[in-house]
Amino acid sequence: MKKVIFSVLMICLVAGLVGVGTWAYFSDIETSDMNYWAAGTLDLQVDGMDDPNVETYFEVSNVAPCDFGEREIDLCNVGSIAGIPYIHLIVIFNDDVSSNEPELGAGDIAEDGANFWDGELASHLDIEVRADVDGNPATGPGGYEHLVTIGKLSEIECIEWDLAPTAWELGGAGNPGCLDILIKWSIDCEVGNIIQSDAVGMNILFGLMQTAGRLPAMLELDNLVQPPTAMVCDDVAISVDATNTGGVTGAFEIHFKMEMPDASDQLLEPVVLDPGQTKTVSVTWHPEPEHVGVGTITVESIPAAMIEPPPCPIEILMPPSLGDCIALVVPPEVYVCDDVEISFTVHNAGELATFTLMKVIVIPGATYPYDPATEIVHMASTQVTLDLCDEFTWTQTWHPEMCMEDPEPYTVIATIMLGEDIHCFLSAPVVVNPPVPTISTQWVYDIHYDNTGVLGGEGWIQDSIATWHVVDEAVIDPQCEGVYGESAVAPDCYIVNTTYDAPLHRSRNAGDMLVYVLYGDSYYDKEHMDAQLLVSRMDAYVPPYPEMDVTTTYCYCPYCDGFYKPFESKTWYYVQKTILGDFCWKAHVVAMNATVEVPAGTFTDVVVIERFSGTGAGCDDVACRDTEYSPTPTVIEYWSPSVKGVVKVEGGAYDGIETRELTSYTP
Repeated sequence: MKKVIFSVLMICLVAGLVGVGTWAYFSDIETSDMNYWAAGTLDLQVDGMDDPNVETYFEVSNVAPCDFGEREIDLCNVGSIAGIPYIHLIVIFNDDVSSNEPELGAGDIAEDGANFWDGELASHLDIEVRADVDGNPATGPGGYEHLVTIGKLSEIECIEWDLAPTAWELGGAGNPGCLDILIKWSIDCEVGNIIQSDAVGMNILFGLMQTAGRLPAMLELDNLVQPPTAMVCDDVAISVDATNTGGVTGAFEIHFKMEMPDASDQLLEPVVLDPGQTKTVSVTWHPEPEHVGVGTITVESIPAAMIEPPPCPIEILMPPSLGDCIALVVPPEVYVCDDVEISFTVHNAGELATFTLMKVIVIPGATYPYDPATEIVHMASTQVTLDLCDEFTWTQTWHPEMCMEDPEPYTVIATIMLGEDIHCFLSAPVVVNPPVPTISTQWVYDIHYDNTGVLGGEGWIQDSIATWHVVDEAVIDPQCEGVYGESAVAPDCYIVNTTYDAPLHRSRNAGDMLVYVLYGDSYYDKEHMDAQLLVSRMDAYVPPYPEMDVTTTYCYCPYCDGFYKPFESKTWYYVQKTILGDFCWKAHVVAMNATVEVPAGTFTDVVVIERFSGTGAGCDDVACRDTEYSPTPTVIEYWSPSVKGVVKVEGGAYDGIETRELTSYTP
């Protein structure tokens, strides 16, 4: 084998020698010396500093709802190679720290001392990062026109966010060497107590990646959806599909531009997209009168999208009508003494108009036109000027009075005028019922009795619970002929049963008489549940007598200001017919809309009634006015329309001091 190779070489050599002797060419040789490869540099500095000297930018304590702040940071590439800057927020702890009573009351769980990730602050800390890409302080919020990312810290952390748009480079030939960024933070004003004592820590990683080694976020917009026509004042829904075709997560601002013949408008909606992700971005546009006509809607983005849909035409029309009167809102059934809210809304969808709300009335029956003589309620008129697209809601409170005590249908009528002409007419039926509860209504009271101040060492203190319960209906004979001189009309009543957790132990006449009250029934006129107690019966034991049924009938003087109405300074009289004789009483309203606090709550609609007992017996309807009454009230009652009964009673017919307070009410 070696011989073969050698022979070949010898043959080539001989051929070469023969060639030299045959041709002679010109030749020249040049040499490139000292060729080398030197790496360029890519060196990011943050406010002129490298690690480990980069500043801690946020050290905030005692944050609370609505707090906010911001920091400006300068990033520079002091190397020679261009790169893409990015930011990476890394939460290092999200700790509950402690759990106080308000935080636990907001639904938090008790702090786990070994768990540094049981806090809620990261989920309620809003972060916004922006960059001044164009170097122009006049563009964008505060000069930072490029949105990098926005959202809750817990949602945007652990993602590398490019700090500049596609194809933008930091450093290198022909590129800016520095980039200013802005980091803003805020706490939601509605967050409440759930974040109390929480703490969150975050590292901020600033990066610079050589352009060739990083595929940036890139946006494509497609499928612009909008209606071809819409009315002024309409809610116009507009949407577009946004897709990130790049290699990293990106934040984009989608701009919807409405170009109309006489005016333009623009709506902005931010969106964050992961690589390959598509989201439908939607806005709602409210065209104004200046937008009437045929125009176009276009969609653009910052950073600019690689693909954008073509503009879509839209026509905005002026509504043909002036204003709409939206339904009159009235409860179908109300009760005397209730606060009844009546409202309706006028909407101007056509042009400038002056609406005069001339009249809101209540009439009996259900017909219109009506006889003005039958008008029961005439509420105040209101005048209002409405611009296009404006709405005005008229609301007023109506208090049905005792004169409407018979349950029957009435009609609420609203007439809305446009100038001198009726623009629209609204009506709604309503049934007015007496101010009474219903069967099964229940009141529960705490009763405190103390006669030690009267009987000294022989007295006692007793705390009891009384339950009043509407159990039935009845028609009773009031047995008032001897008082009125003629028989009264037998009224329709509710029967209210009274029970106690233990018999009431009371004394009368400075201890001469002991009384044990076991239970009782009271009969209340349905039409006057607040004050018209007609008959009370109680099962009692008065030693040494056996258990007895004690019945008391109350007869109201018909000419002494009539029945009770809840008006301040109102006075009425009645006779109490008992087994011991007849006694006169005077009742007087001393305050309206008083505030009373009892265990059942705070009531601000209270009518305060003082009741004075007469000094003599054998009263009749004439003697009611002439009888001498006690100088101080025997009983003070605090009556609330909202519970159709008393919320507090002070005093009584027994020795000592007795107080009754409402603890619960079941309608």
